[in-house]
Amino acid sequence: MRIISIDLENFRSHSRYSETFEKGINLILGRNGSGKSSIIEAIGLALFGGGLRDKQEDAIKWNERRSRVAVAFLADDGLEYRVEKVFGTGSSHELQQGELLIARGKENVIEKIRIICGLQGDISKTFENVIVAFQNRIADQFLGSPAARRDYFNRVFQVDLYRKISTDFMRSYLTDLRNENEILEREIGFMEQQ
Repeated sequence: MRIISIDLENFRSHSRYSETFEKGINLILGRNGSGKSSIIEAIGLALFGGGLRDKQEDAIKWNERRSRVAVAFLADDGLEYRVEKVFGTGSSHELQQGELLIARGKENVIEKIRIICGLQGDISKTFENVIVAFQNRIADQFLGSPAARRDYFNRVFQVDLYRKISTDFMRSYLTDLRNENEILEREIGFMEQQ
């Protein structure tokens, strides 16, 4: 997935914000409190349904009735999509490919994005914990108990999947060794009889 552009309207501190991203690394620079984290949060909300620090009403700029986030992105299938999330009056969540409506409603939109981008697991947590190190929370996962850290990193890096692959491989290898051992024992027994 590559994010192409973002448009914000009445989202947190932004009355209007629009940015097109170049291929590669893009930086969002600004003074403290200028809304840098809000831009990242808006991307997370639109694409993955996660990242809102407070209540949804807090996504709406003060003294406004609704806010809108639109994110255009290039998916793994090579097609450009646009997801739009509206908070407040007339709230909605839609995914489009060109003029074609692909999905409507938070769960449907997020599931379709997960599929077209080849993402696995809880993608809202993946966005929050891997793609974005949320402001003032980067060290949180290192401060918990050893068991909590292990559980967290096992989940993020899908250790269970690799453990299963390893276990399946070892079982297959042991079965092959046992079969080979049986053949060798039969051959030894046959040779001893002669």
